[in-house]
Amino acid sequence: MIRNGLSWLALVTLAAACSSESARPASNPGESTCVPDADGGRRCIGFNGIGGGGGGGGGTTPTIDSGTPLDATLDANTSAALTGTLRVYQELPPVTPRTANTAGWTLRTLAPLAYDAGVDDGGVDAGLDAGTTLETLTTGLGEFTFAGAPTTAISPATGLNSYWLTANFPAMGNLGALFELPATANPAALVTVSDEALRTSLNAVTLVQADDRAAIAVWVRESRAAGAAPVRNVVLTADGQASPSLYDGASGLMELSATGTGALGFALLANVAVPATGDGWVTLNGPRLARPVPVRVRRQLVSWVVVVAN
Repeated sequence: MIRNGLSWLALVTLAAACSSESARPASNPGESTCVPDADGGRRCIGFNGIGGGGGGGGGTTPTIDSGTPLDATLDANTSAALTGTLRVYQELPPVTPRTANTAGWTLRTLAPLAYDAGVDDGGVDAGLDAGTTLETLTTGLGEFTFAGAPTTAISPATGLNSYWLTANFPAMGNLGALFELPATANPAALVTVSDEALRTSLNAVTLVQADDRAAIAVWVRESRAAGAAPVRNVVLTADGQASPSLYDGASGLMELSATGTGALGFALLANVAVPATGDGWVTLNGPRLARPVPVRVRRQLVSWVVVVAN
């Protein structure tokens, strides 16, 4: 059964807002986070989806303090077919995601995964119908359409009825992405990073992402509202994480930092342990988080999440 805890977690989606000004994101975390786009305009990062993902690692099971039980039944979502757009960052820190030339990514629906504090059941409870896995490819502009709607379940991260997606590009050694979105997120706006950009950032600080582990990309925000301001100086770690966390730095590069997130409120957690089954939950921790955040991870996937910090 899926039990325990709400967390302040939201999955990254991209809400665009443009002006004629082209500039780096404001250094004041209270200002809008807007970045130049490929057309010479300006795009502002916002989040229209709430959810979380993550996979278990290191034998540690998240423990969330909440009086609200999350025992849930799976729901075969009968809404319209799921559509959306995938955008890809070509560099880190993530500033301008590209929609063009993002054809050929394979998107799949992912069955909900049971979450029990203190219990590793290795997957969806027996007897619950996980539904049919759906699969589709992105077009040249990153657009996609599933022939149906994904199976949903209550998220242990948010308490919302949610679904999970993966995105992979058919390249050797490529790291894919894992997303959790609320059932209401249709169309879905997804954003991830290229395999090359992620590995380049790690290599710059002499780190290497292991093929048998996962990674977590985290946006830290003041709230879960669309366009919420990023939060600086937030330090994050995940259970079973074998490498130090990287943060957006003042230099414009991803950096190892004792003070945590920079102007973008972005963190990259590499080499997060995954259970032997290849799929599970880990706990995301930080002294400025209201409570620990369960994150679903899978081997060779980057889980994209949003957390709220004070």
